[in-house]
Amino acid sequence: MAQAQDEQRQKLLQQLQCKVKAGTTIFEEGDKSHDLYILLTGALEVRKNDNPIACIDKADTYFGEMSTLLGLPRTATVIAAEDSTLIKIPADKVIEFFNHSPSLALKLSQILALRLHEMNTRQENIAPGRISDNDAVSLYERLVCTPARRKFMRIYTENIGGEMPLADLNPALEVVPAEIGRIITDFEKAGLISTEGNTLRFHESDNEKFKRQLILFAGAQVTS
Repeated sequence: MAQAQDEQRQKLLQQLQCKVKAGTTIFEEGDKSHDLYILLTGALEVRKNDNPIACIDKADTYFGEMSTLLGLPRTATVIAAEDSTLIKIPADKVIEFFNHSPSLALKLSQILALRLHEMNTRQENIAPGRISDNDAVSLYERLVCTPARRKFMRIYTENIGGEMPLADLNPALEVVPAEIGRIITDFEKAGLISTEGNTLRFHESDNEKFKRQLILFAGAQVTS
């Protein structure tokens, strides 16, 4: 009996799998879709008001669950930062899916509880008028959440205080121009770079916690 249920669950999972190319929009902020997603491989960027707020790059991560469970419009846009494989569970199949996989339903409950805890902790730690250390760490994590972003971060750490031609980025990062544009925009918003004509200028961060993250990043690149 248990074996038959496991086979049925695996068959259902295979039917729900889908592959998306880098740059594909999974859903947009304000959408009224209520499907639930699980990331299997790859990396996704989460944006709100066209600003990056998070990166999803861990296998078996659920996303889109708030719209699924509460019936609300999407609160953020999710874009594939690289070629990715997902499980897409249609809204009208969610109950059936969790009936076949009660352990996954429990995991989703744990994820929701953890996210609520992290949100409450983050709100407590943010002091008025300054960027908290938690913000600095989350900013760093967003900026290095894909292979292309880590390559760009390496370029940044090697050129702080200097500059380089924008044309040199394409062969260095080996990604589509649209992704290069998003990376540049996010680093600009973080105050780490600026563009003047066809030149990219690299600026030092004024946040000490962020600087320490960069030192650790540079050390990891040397030893890897």
